[in-house]
Amino acid sequence: MNTNPYGYFDAERHEYVVTSPLTPKAWINYLGGVADLDAFVSNRGGGTAWYKQPHTGRLTRYQFMAQPEDTPGFYLYVKDGKELWTPSVLPTRTPVDKYECRHGLFYTIFLAEKNGIAAKVRYMIPRKDPVLLWDVTFTNTRSTEAVFSAYPYLDFAMRDVPKEVLYYHFCGNQMTGFFDKEIGALRLDYFAYEAIHKGYTLFNASRPITSYEMSRDKFIGRCRAEACPQALDSGELGNSEVPGAGFPICGCFRMDFRLNPGESQRVIVKLTASPELRKAAEVLRKYDDPAQVDAAAEDFQAWWWERLERCQVRTPDAELDEMLNIWLCIHMQYGRNN
Repeated sequence: MNTNPYGYFDAERHEYVVTSPLTPKAWINYLGGVADLDAFVSNRGGGTAWYKQPHTGRLTRYQFMAQPEDTPGFYLYVKDGKELWTPSVLPTRTPVDKYECRHGLFYTIFLAEKNGIAAKVRYMIPRKDPVLLWDVTFTNTRSTEAVFSAYPYLDFAMRDVPKEVLYYHFCGNQMTGFFDKEIGALRLDYFAYEAIHKGYTLFNASRPITSYEMSRDKFIGRCRAEACPQALDSGELGNSEVPGAGFPICGCFRMDFRLNPGESQRVIVKLTASPELRKAAEVLRKYDDPAQVDAAAEDFQAWWWERLERCQVRTPDAELDEMLNIWLCIHMQYGRNN
């Protein structure tokens, strides 16, 4: 399809490829739309996830009208020496050597590179499990060893959006955040008696968490923002928890990498929610295995194609065919479910 200054349709892969993070507005993609957990993510890494309902089951915070817009989201900070950058470019706004965002049928992929460290981050939600996956692969394209750290980050919400907006200062102590040593995950509990969707939220990765931060105040710091969090000045996280005092709760943990020239390493970051802690923990353990992630992607791809092939339009205009046969169907699916 025709290109514009910010991207183009890739008809062969059925993706919209965004070539700049500085689009006029955030260009988002919906993930999930089938099971109990859904999300959207933008070409800048902004977005939110919710369990069952976006207004009563909001898992992560997202500001629709704040400045800077399209924040917060699902950020992956990379600290390489003194350089701090993100594959989505925002929120750090650090220029990268390569950037591409590919919005697909059930996933969004960021492809970025900075100073010889290439990052591929695929966000997706399996069709059968309520878990948002960040499928991360780092590759060292340098001629020397690369030693760096990565920090997945999100901002936990109170689930009930109207209550959070109107009564957060009174009801913020209804949720508590801490590191669950038995499960090996950052854990947020929300059990307000009037809540429609009570339960547990867990956040971890397929490698052990060695340090973390759950106090947003301590992670961001005074008069700072997600663009330049104070905790990442040094890269050392203080293992802060929020036992329940009405303070903002975030989720961030550190992952260290040491890659030889040409070497790649893959790690799966996972966010899940459930009213039953045991079930949430089981989902996290399942997707420690990259093979399960690949199988989930193949399953969702097959699910989409079975539905799309039921009705295909053929006109003299190939671009119209692509819009009717792919993108209109995608929007109808997510609009119906959300």
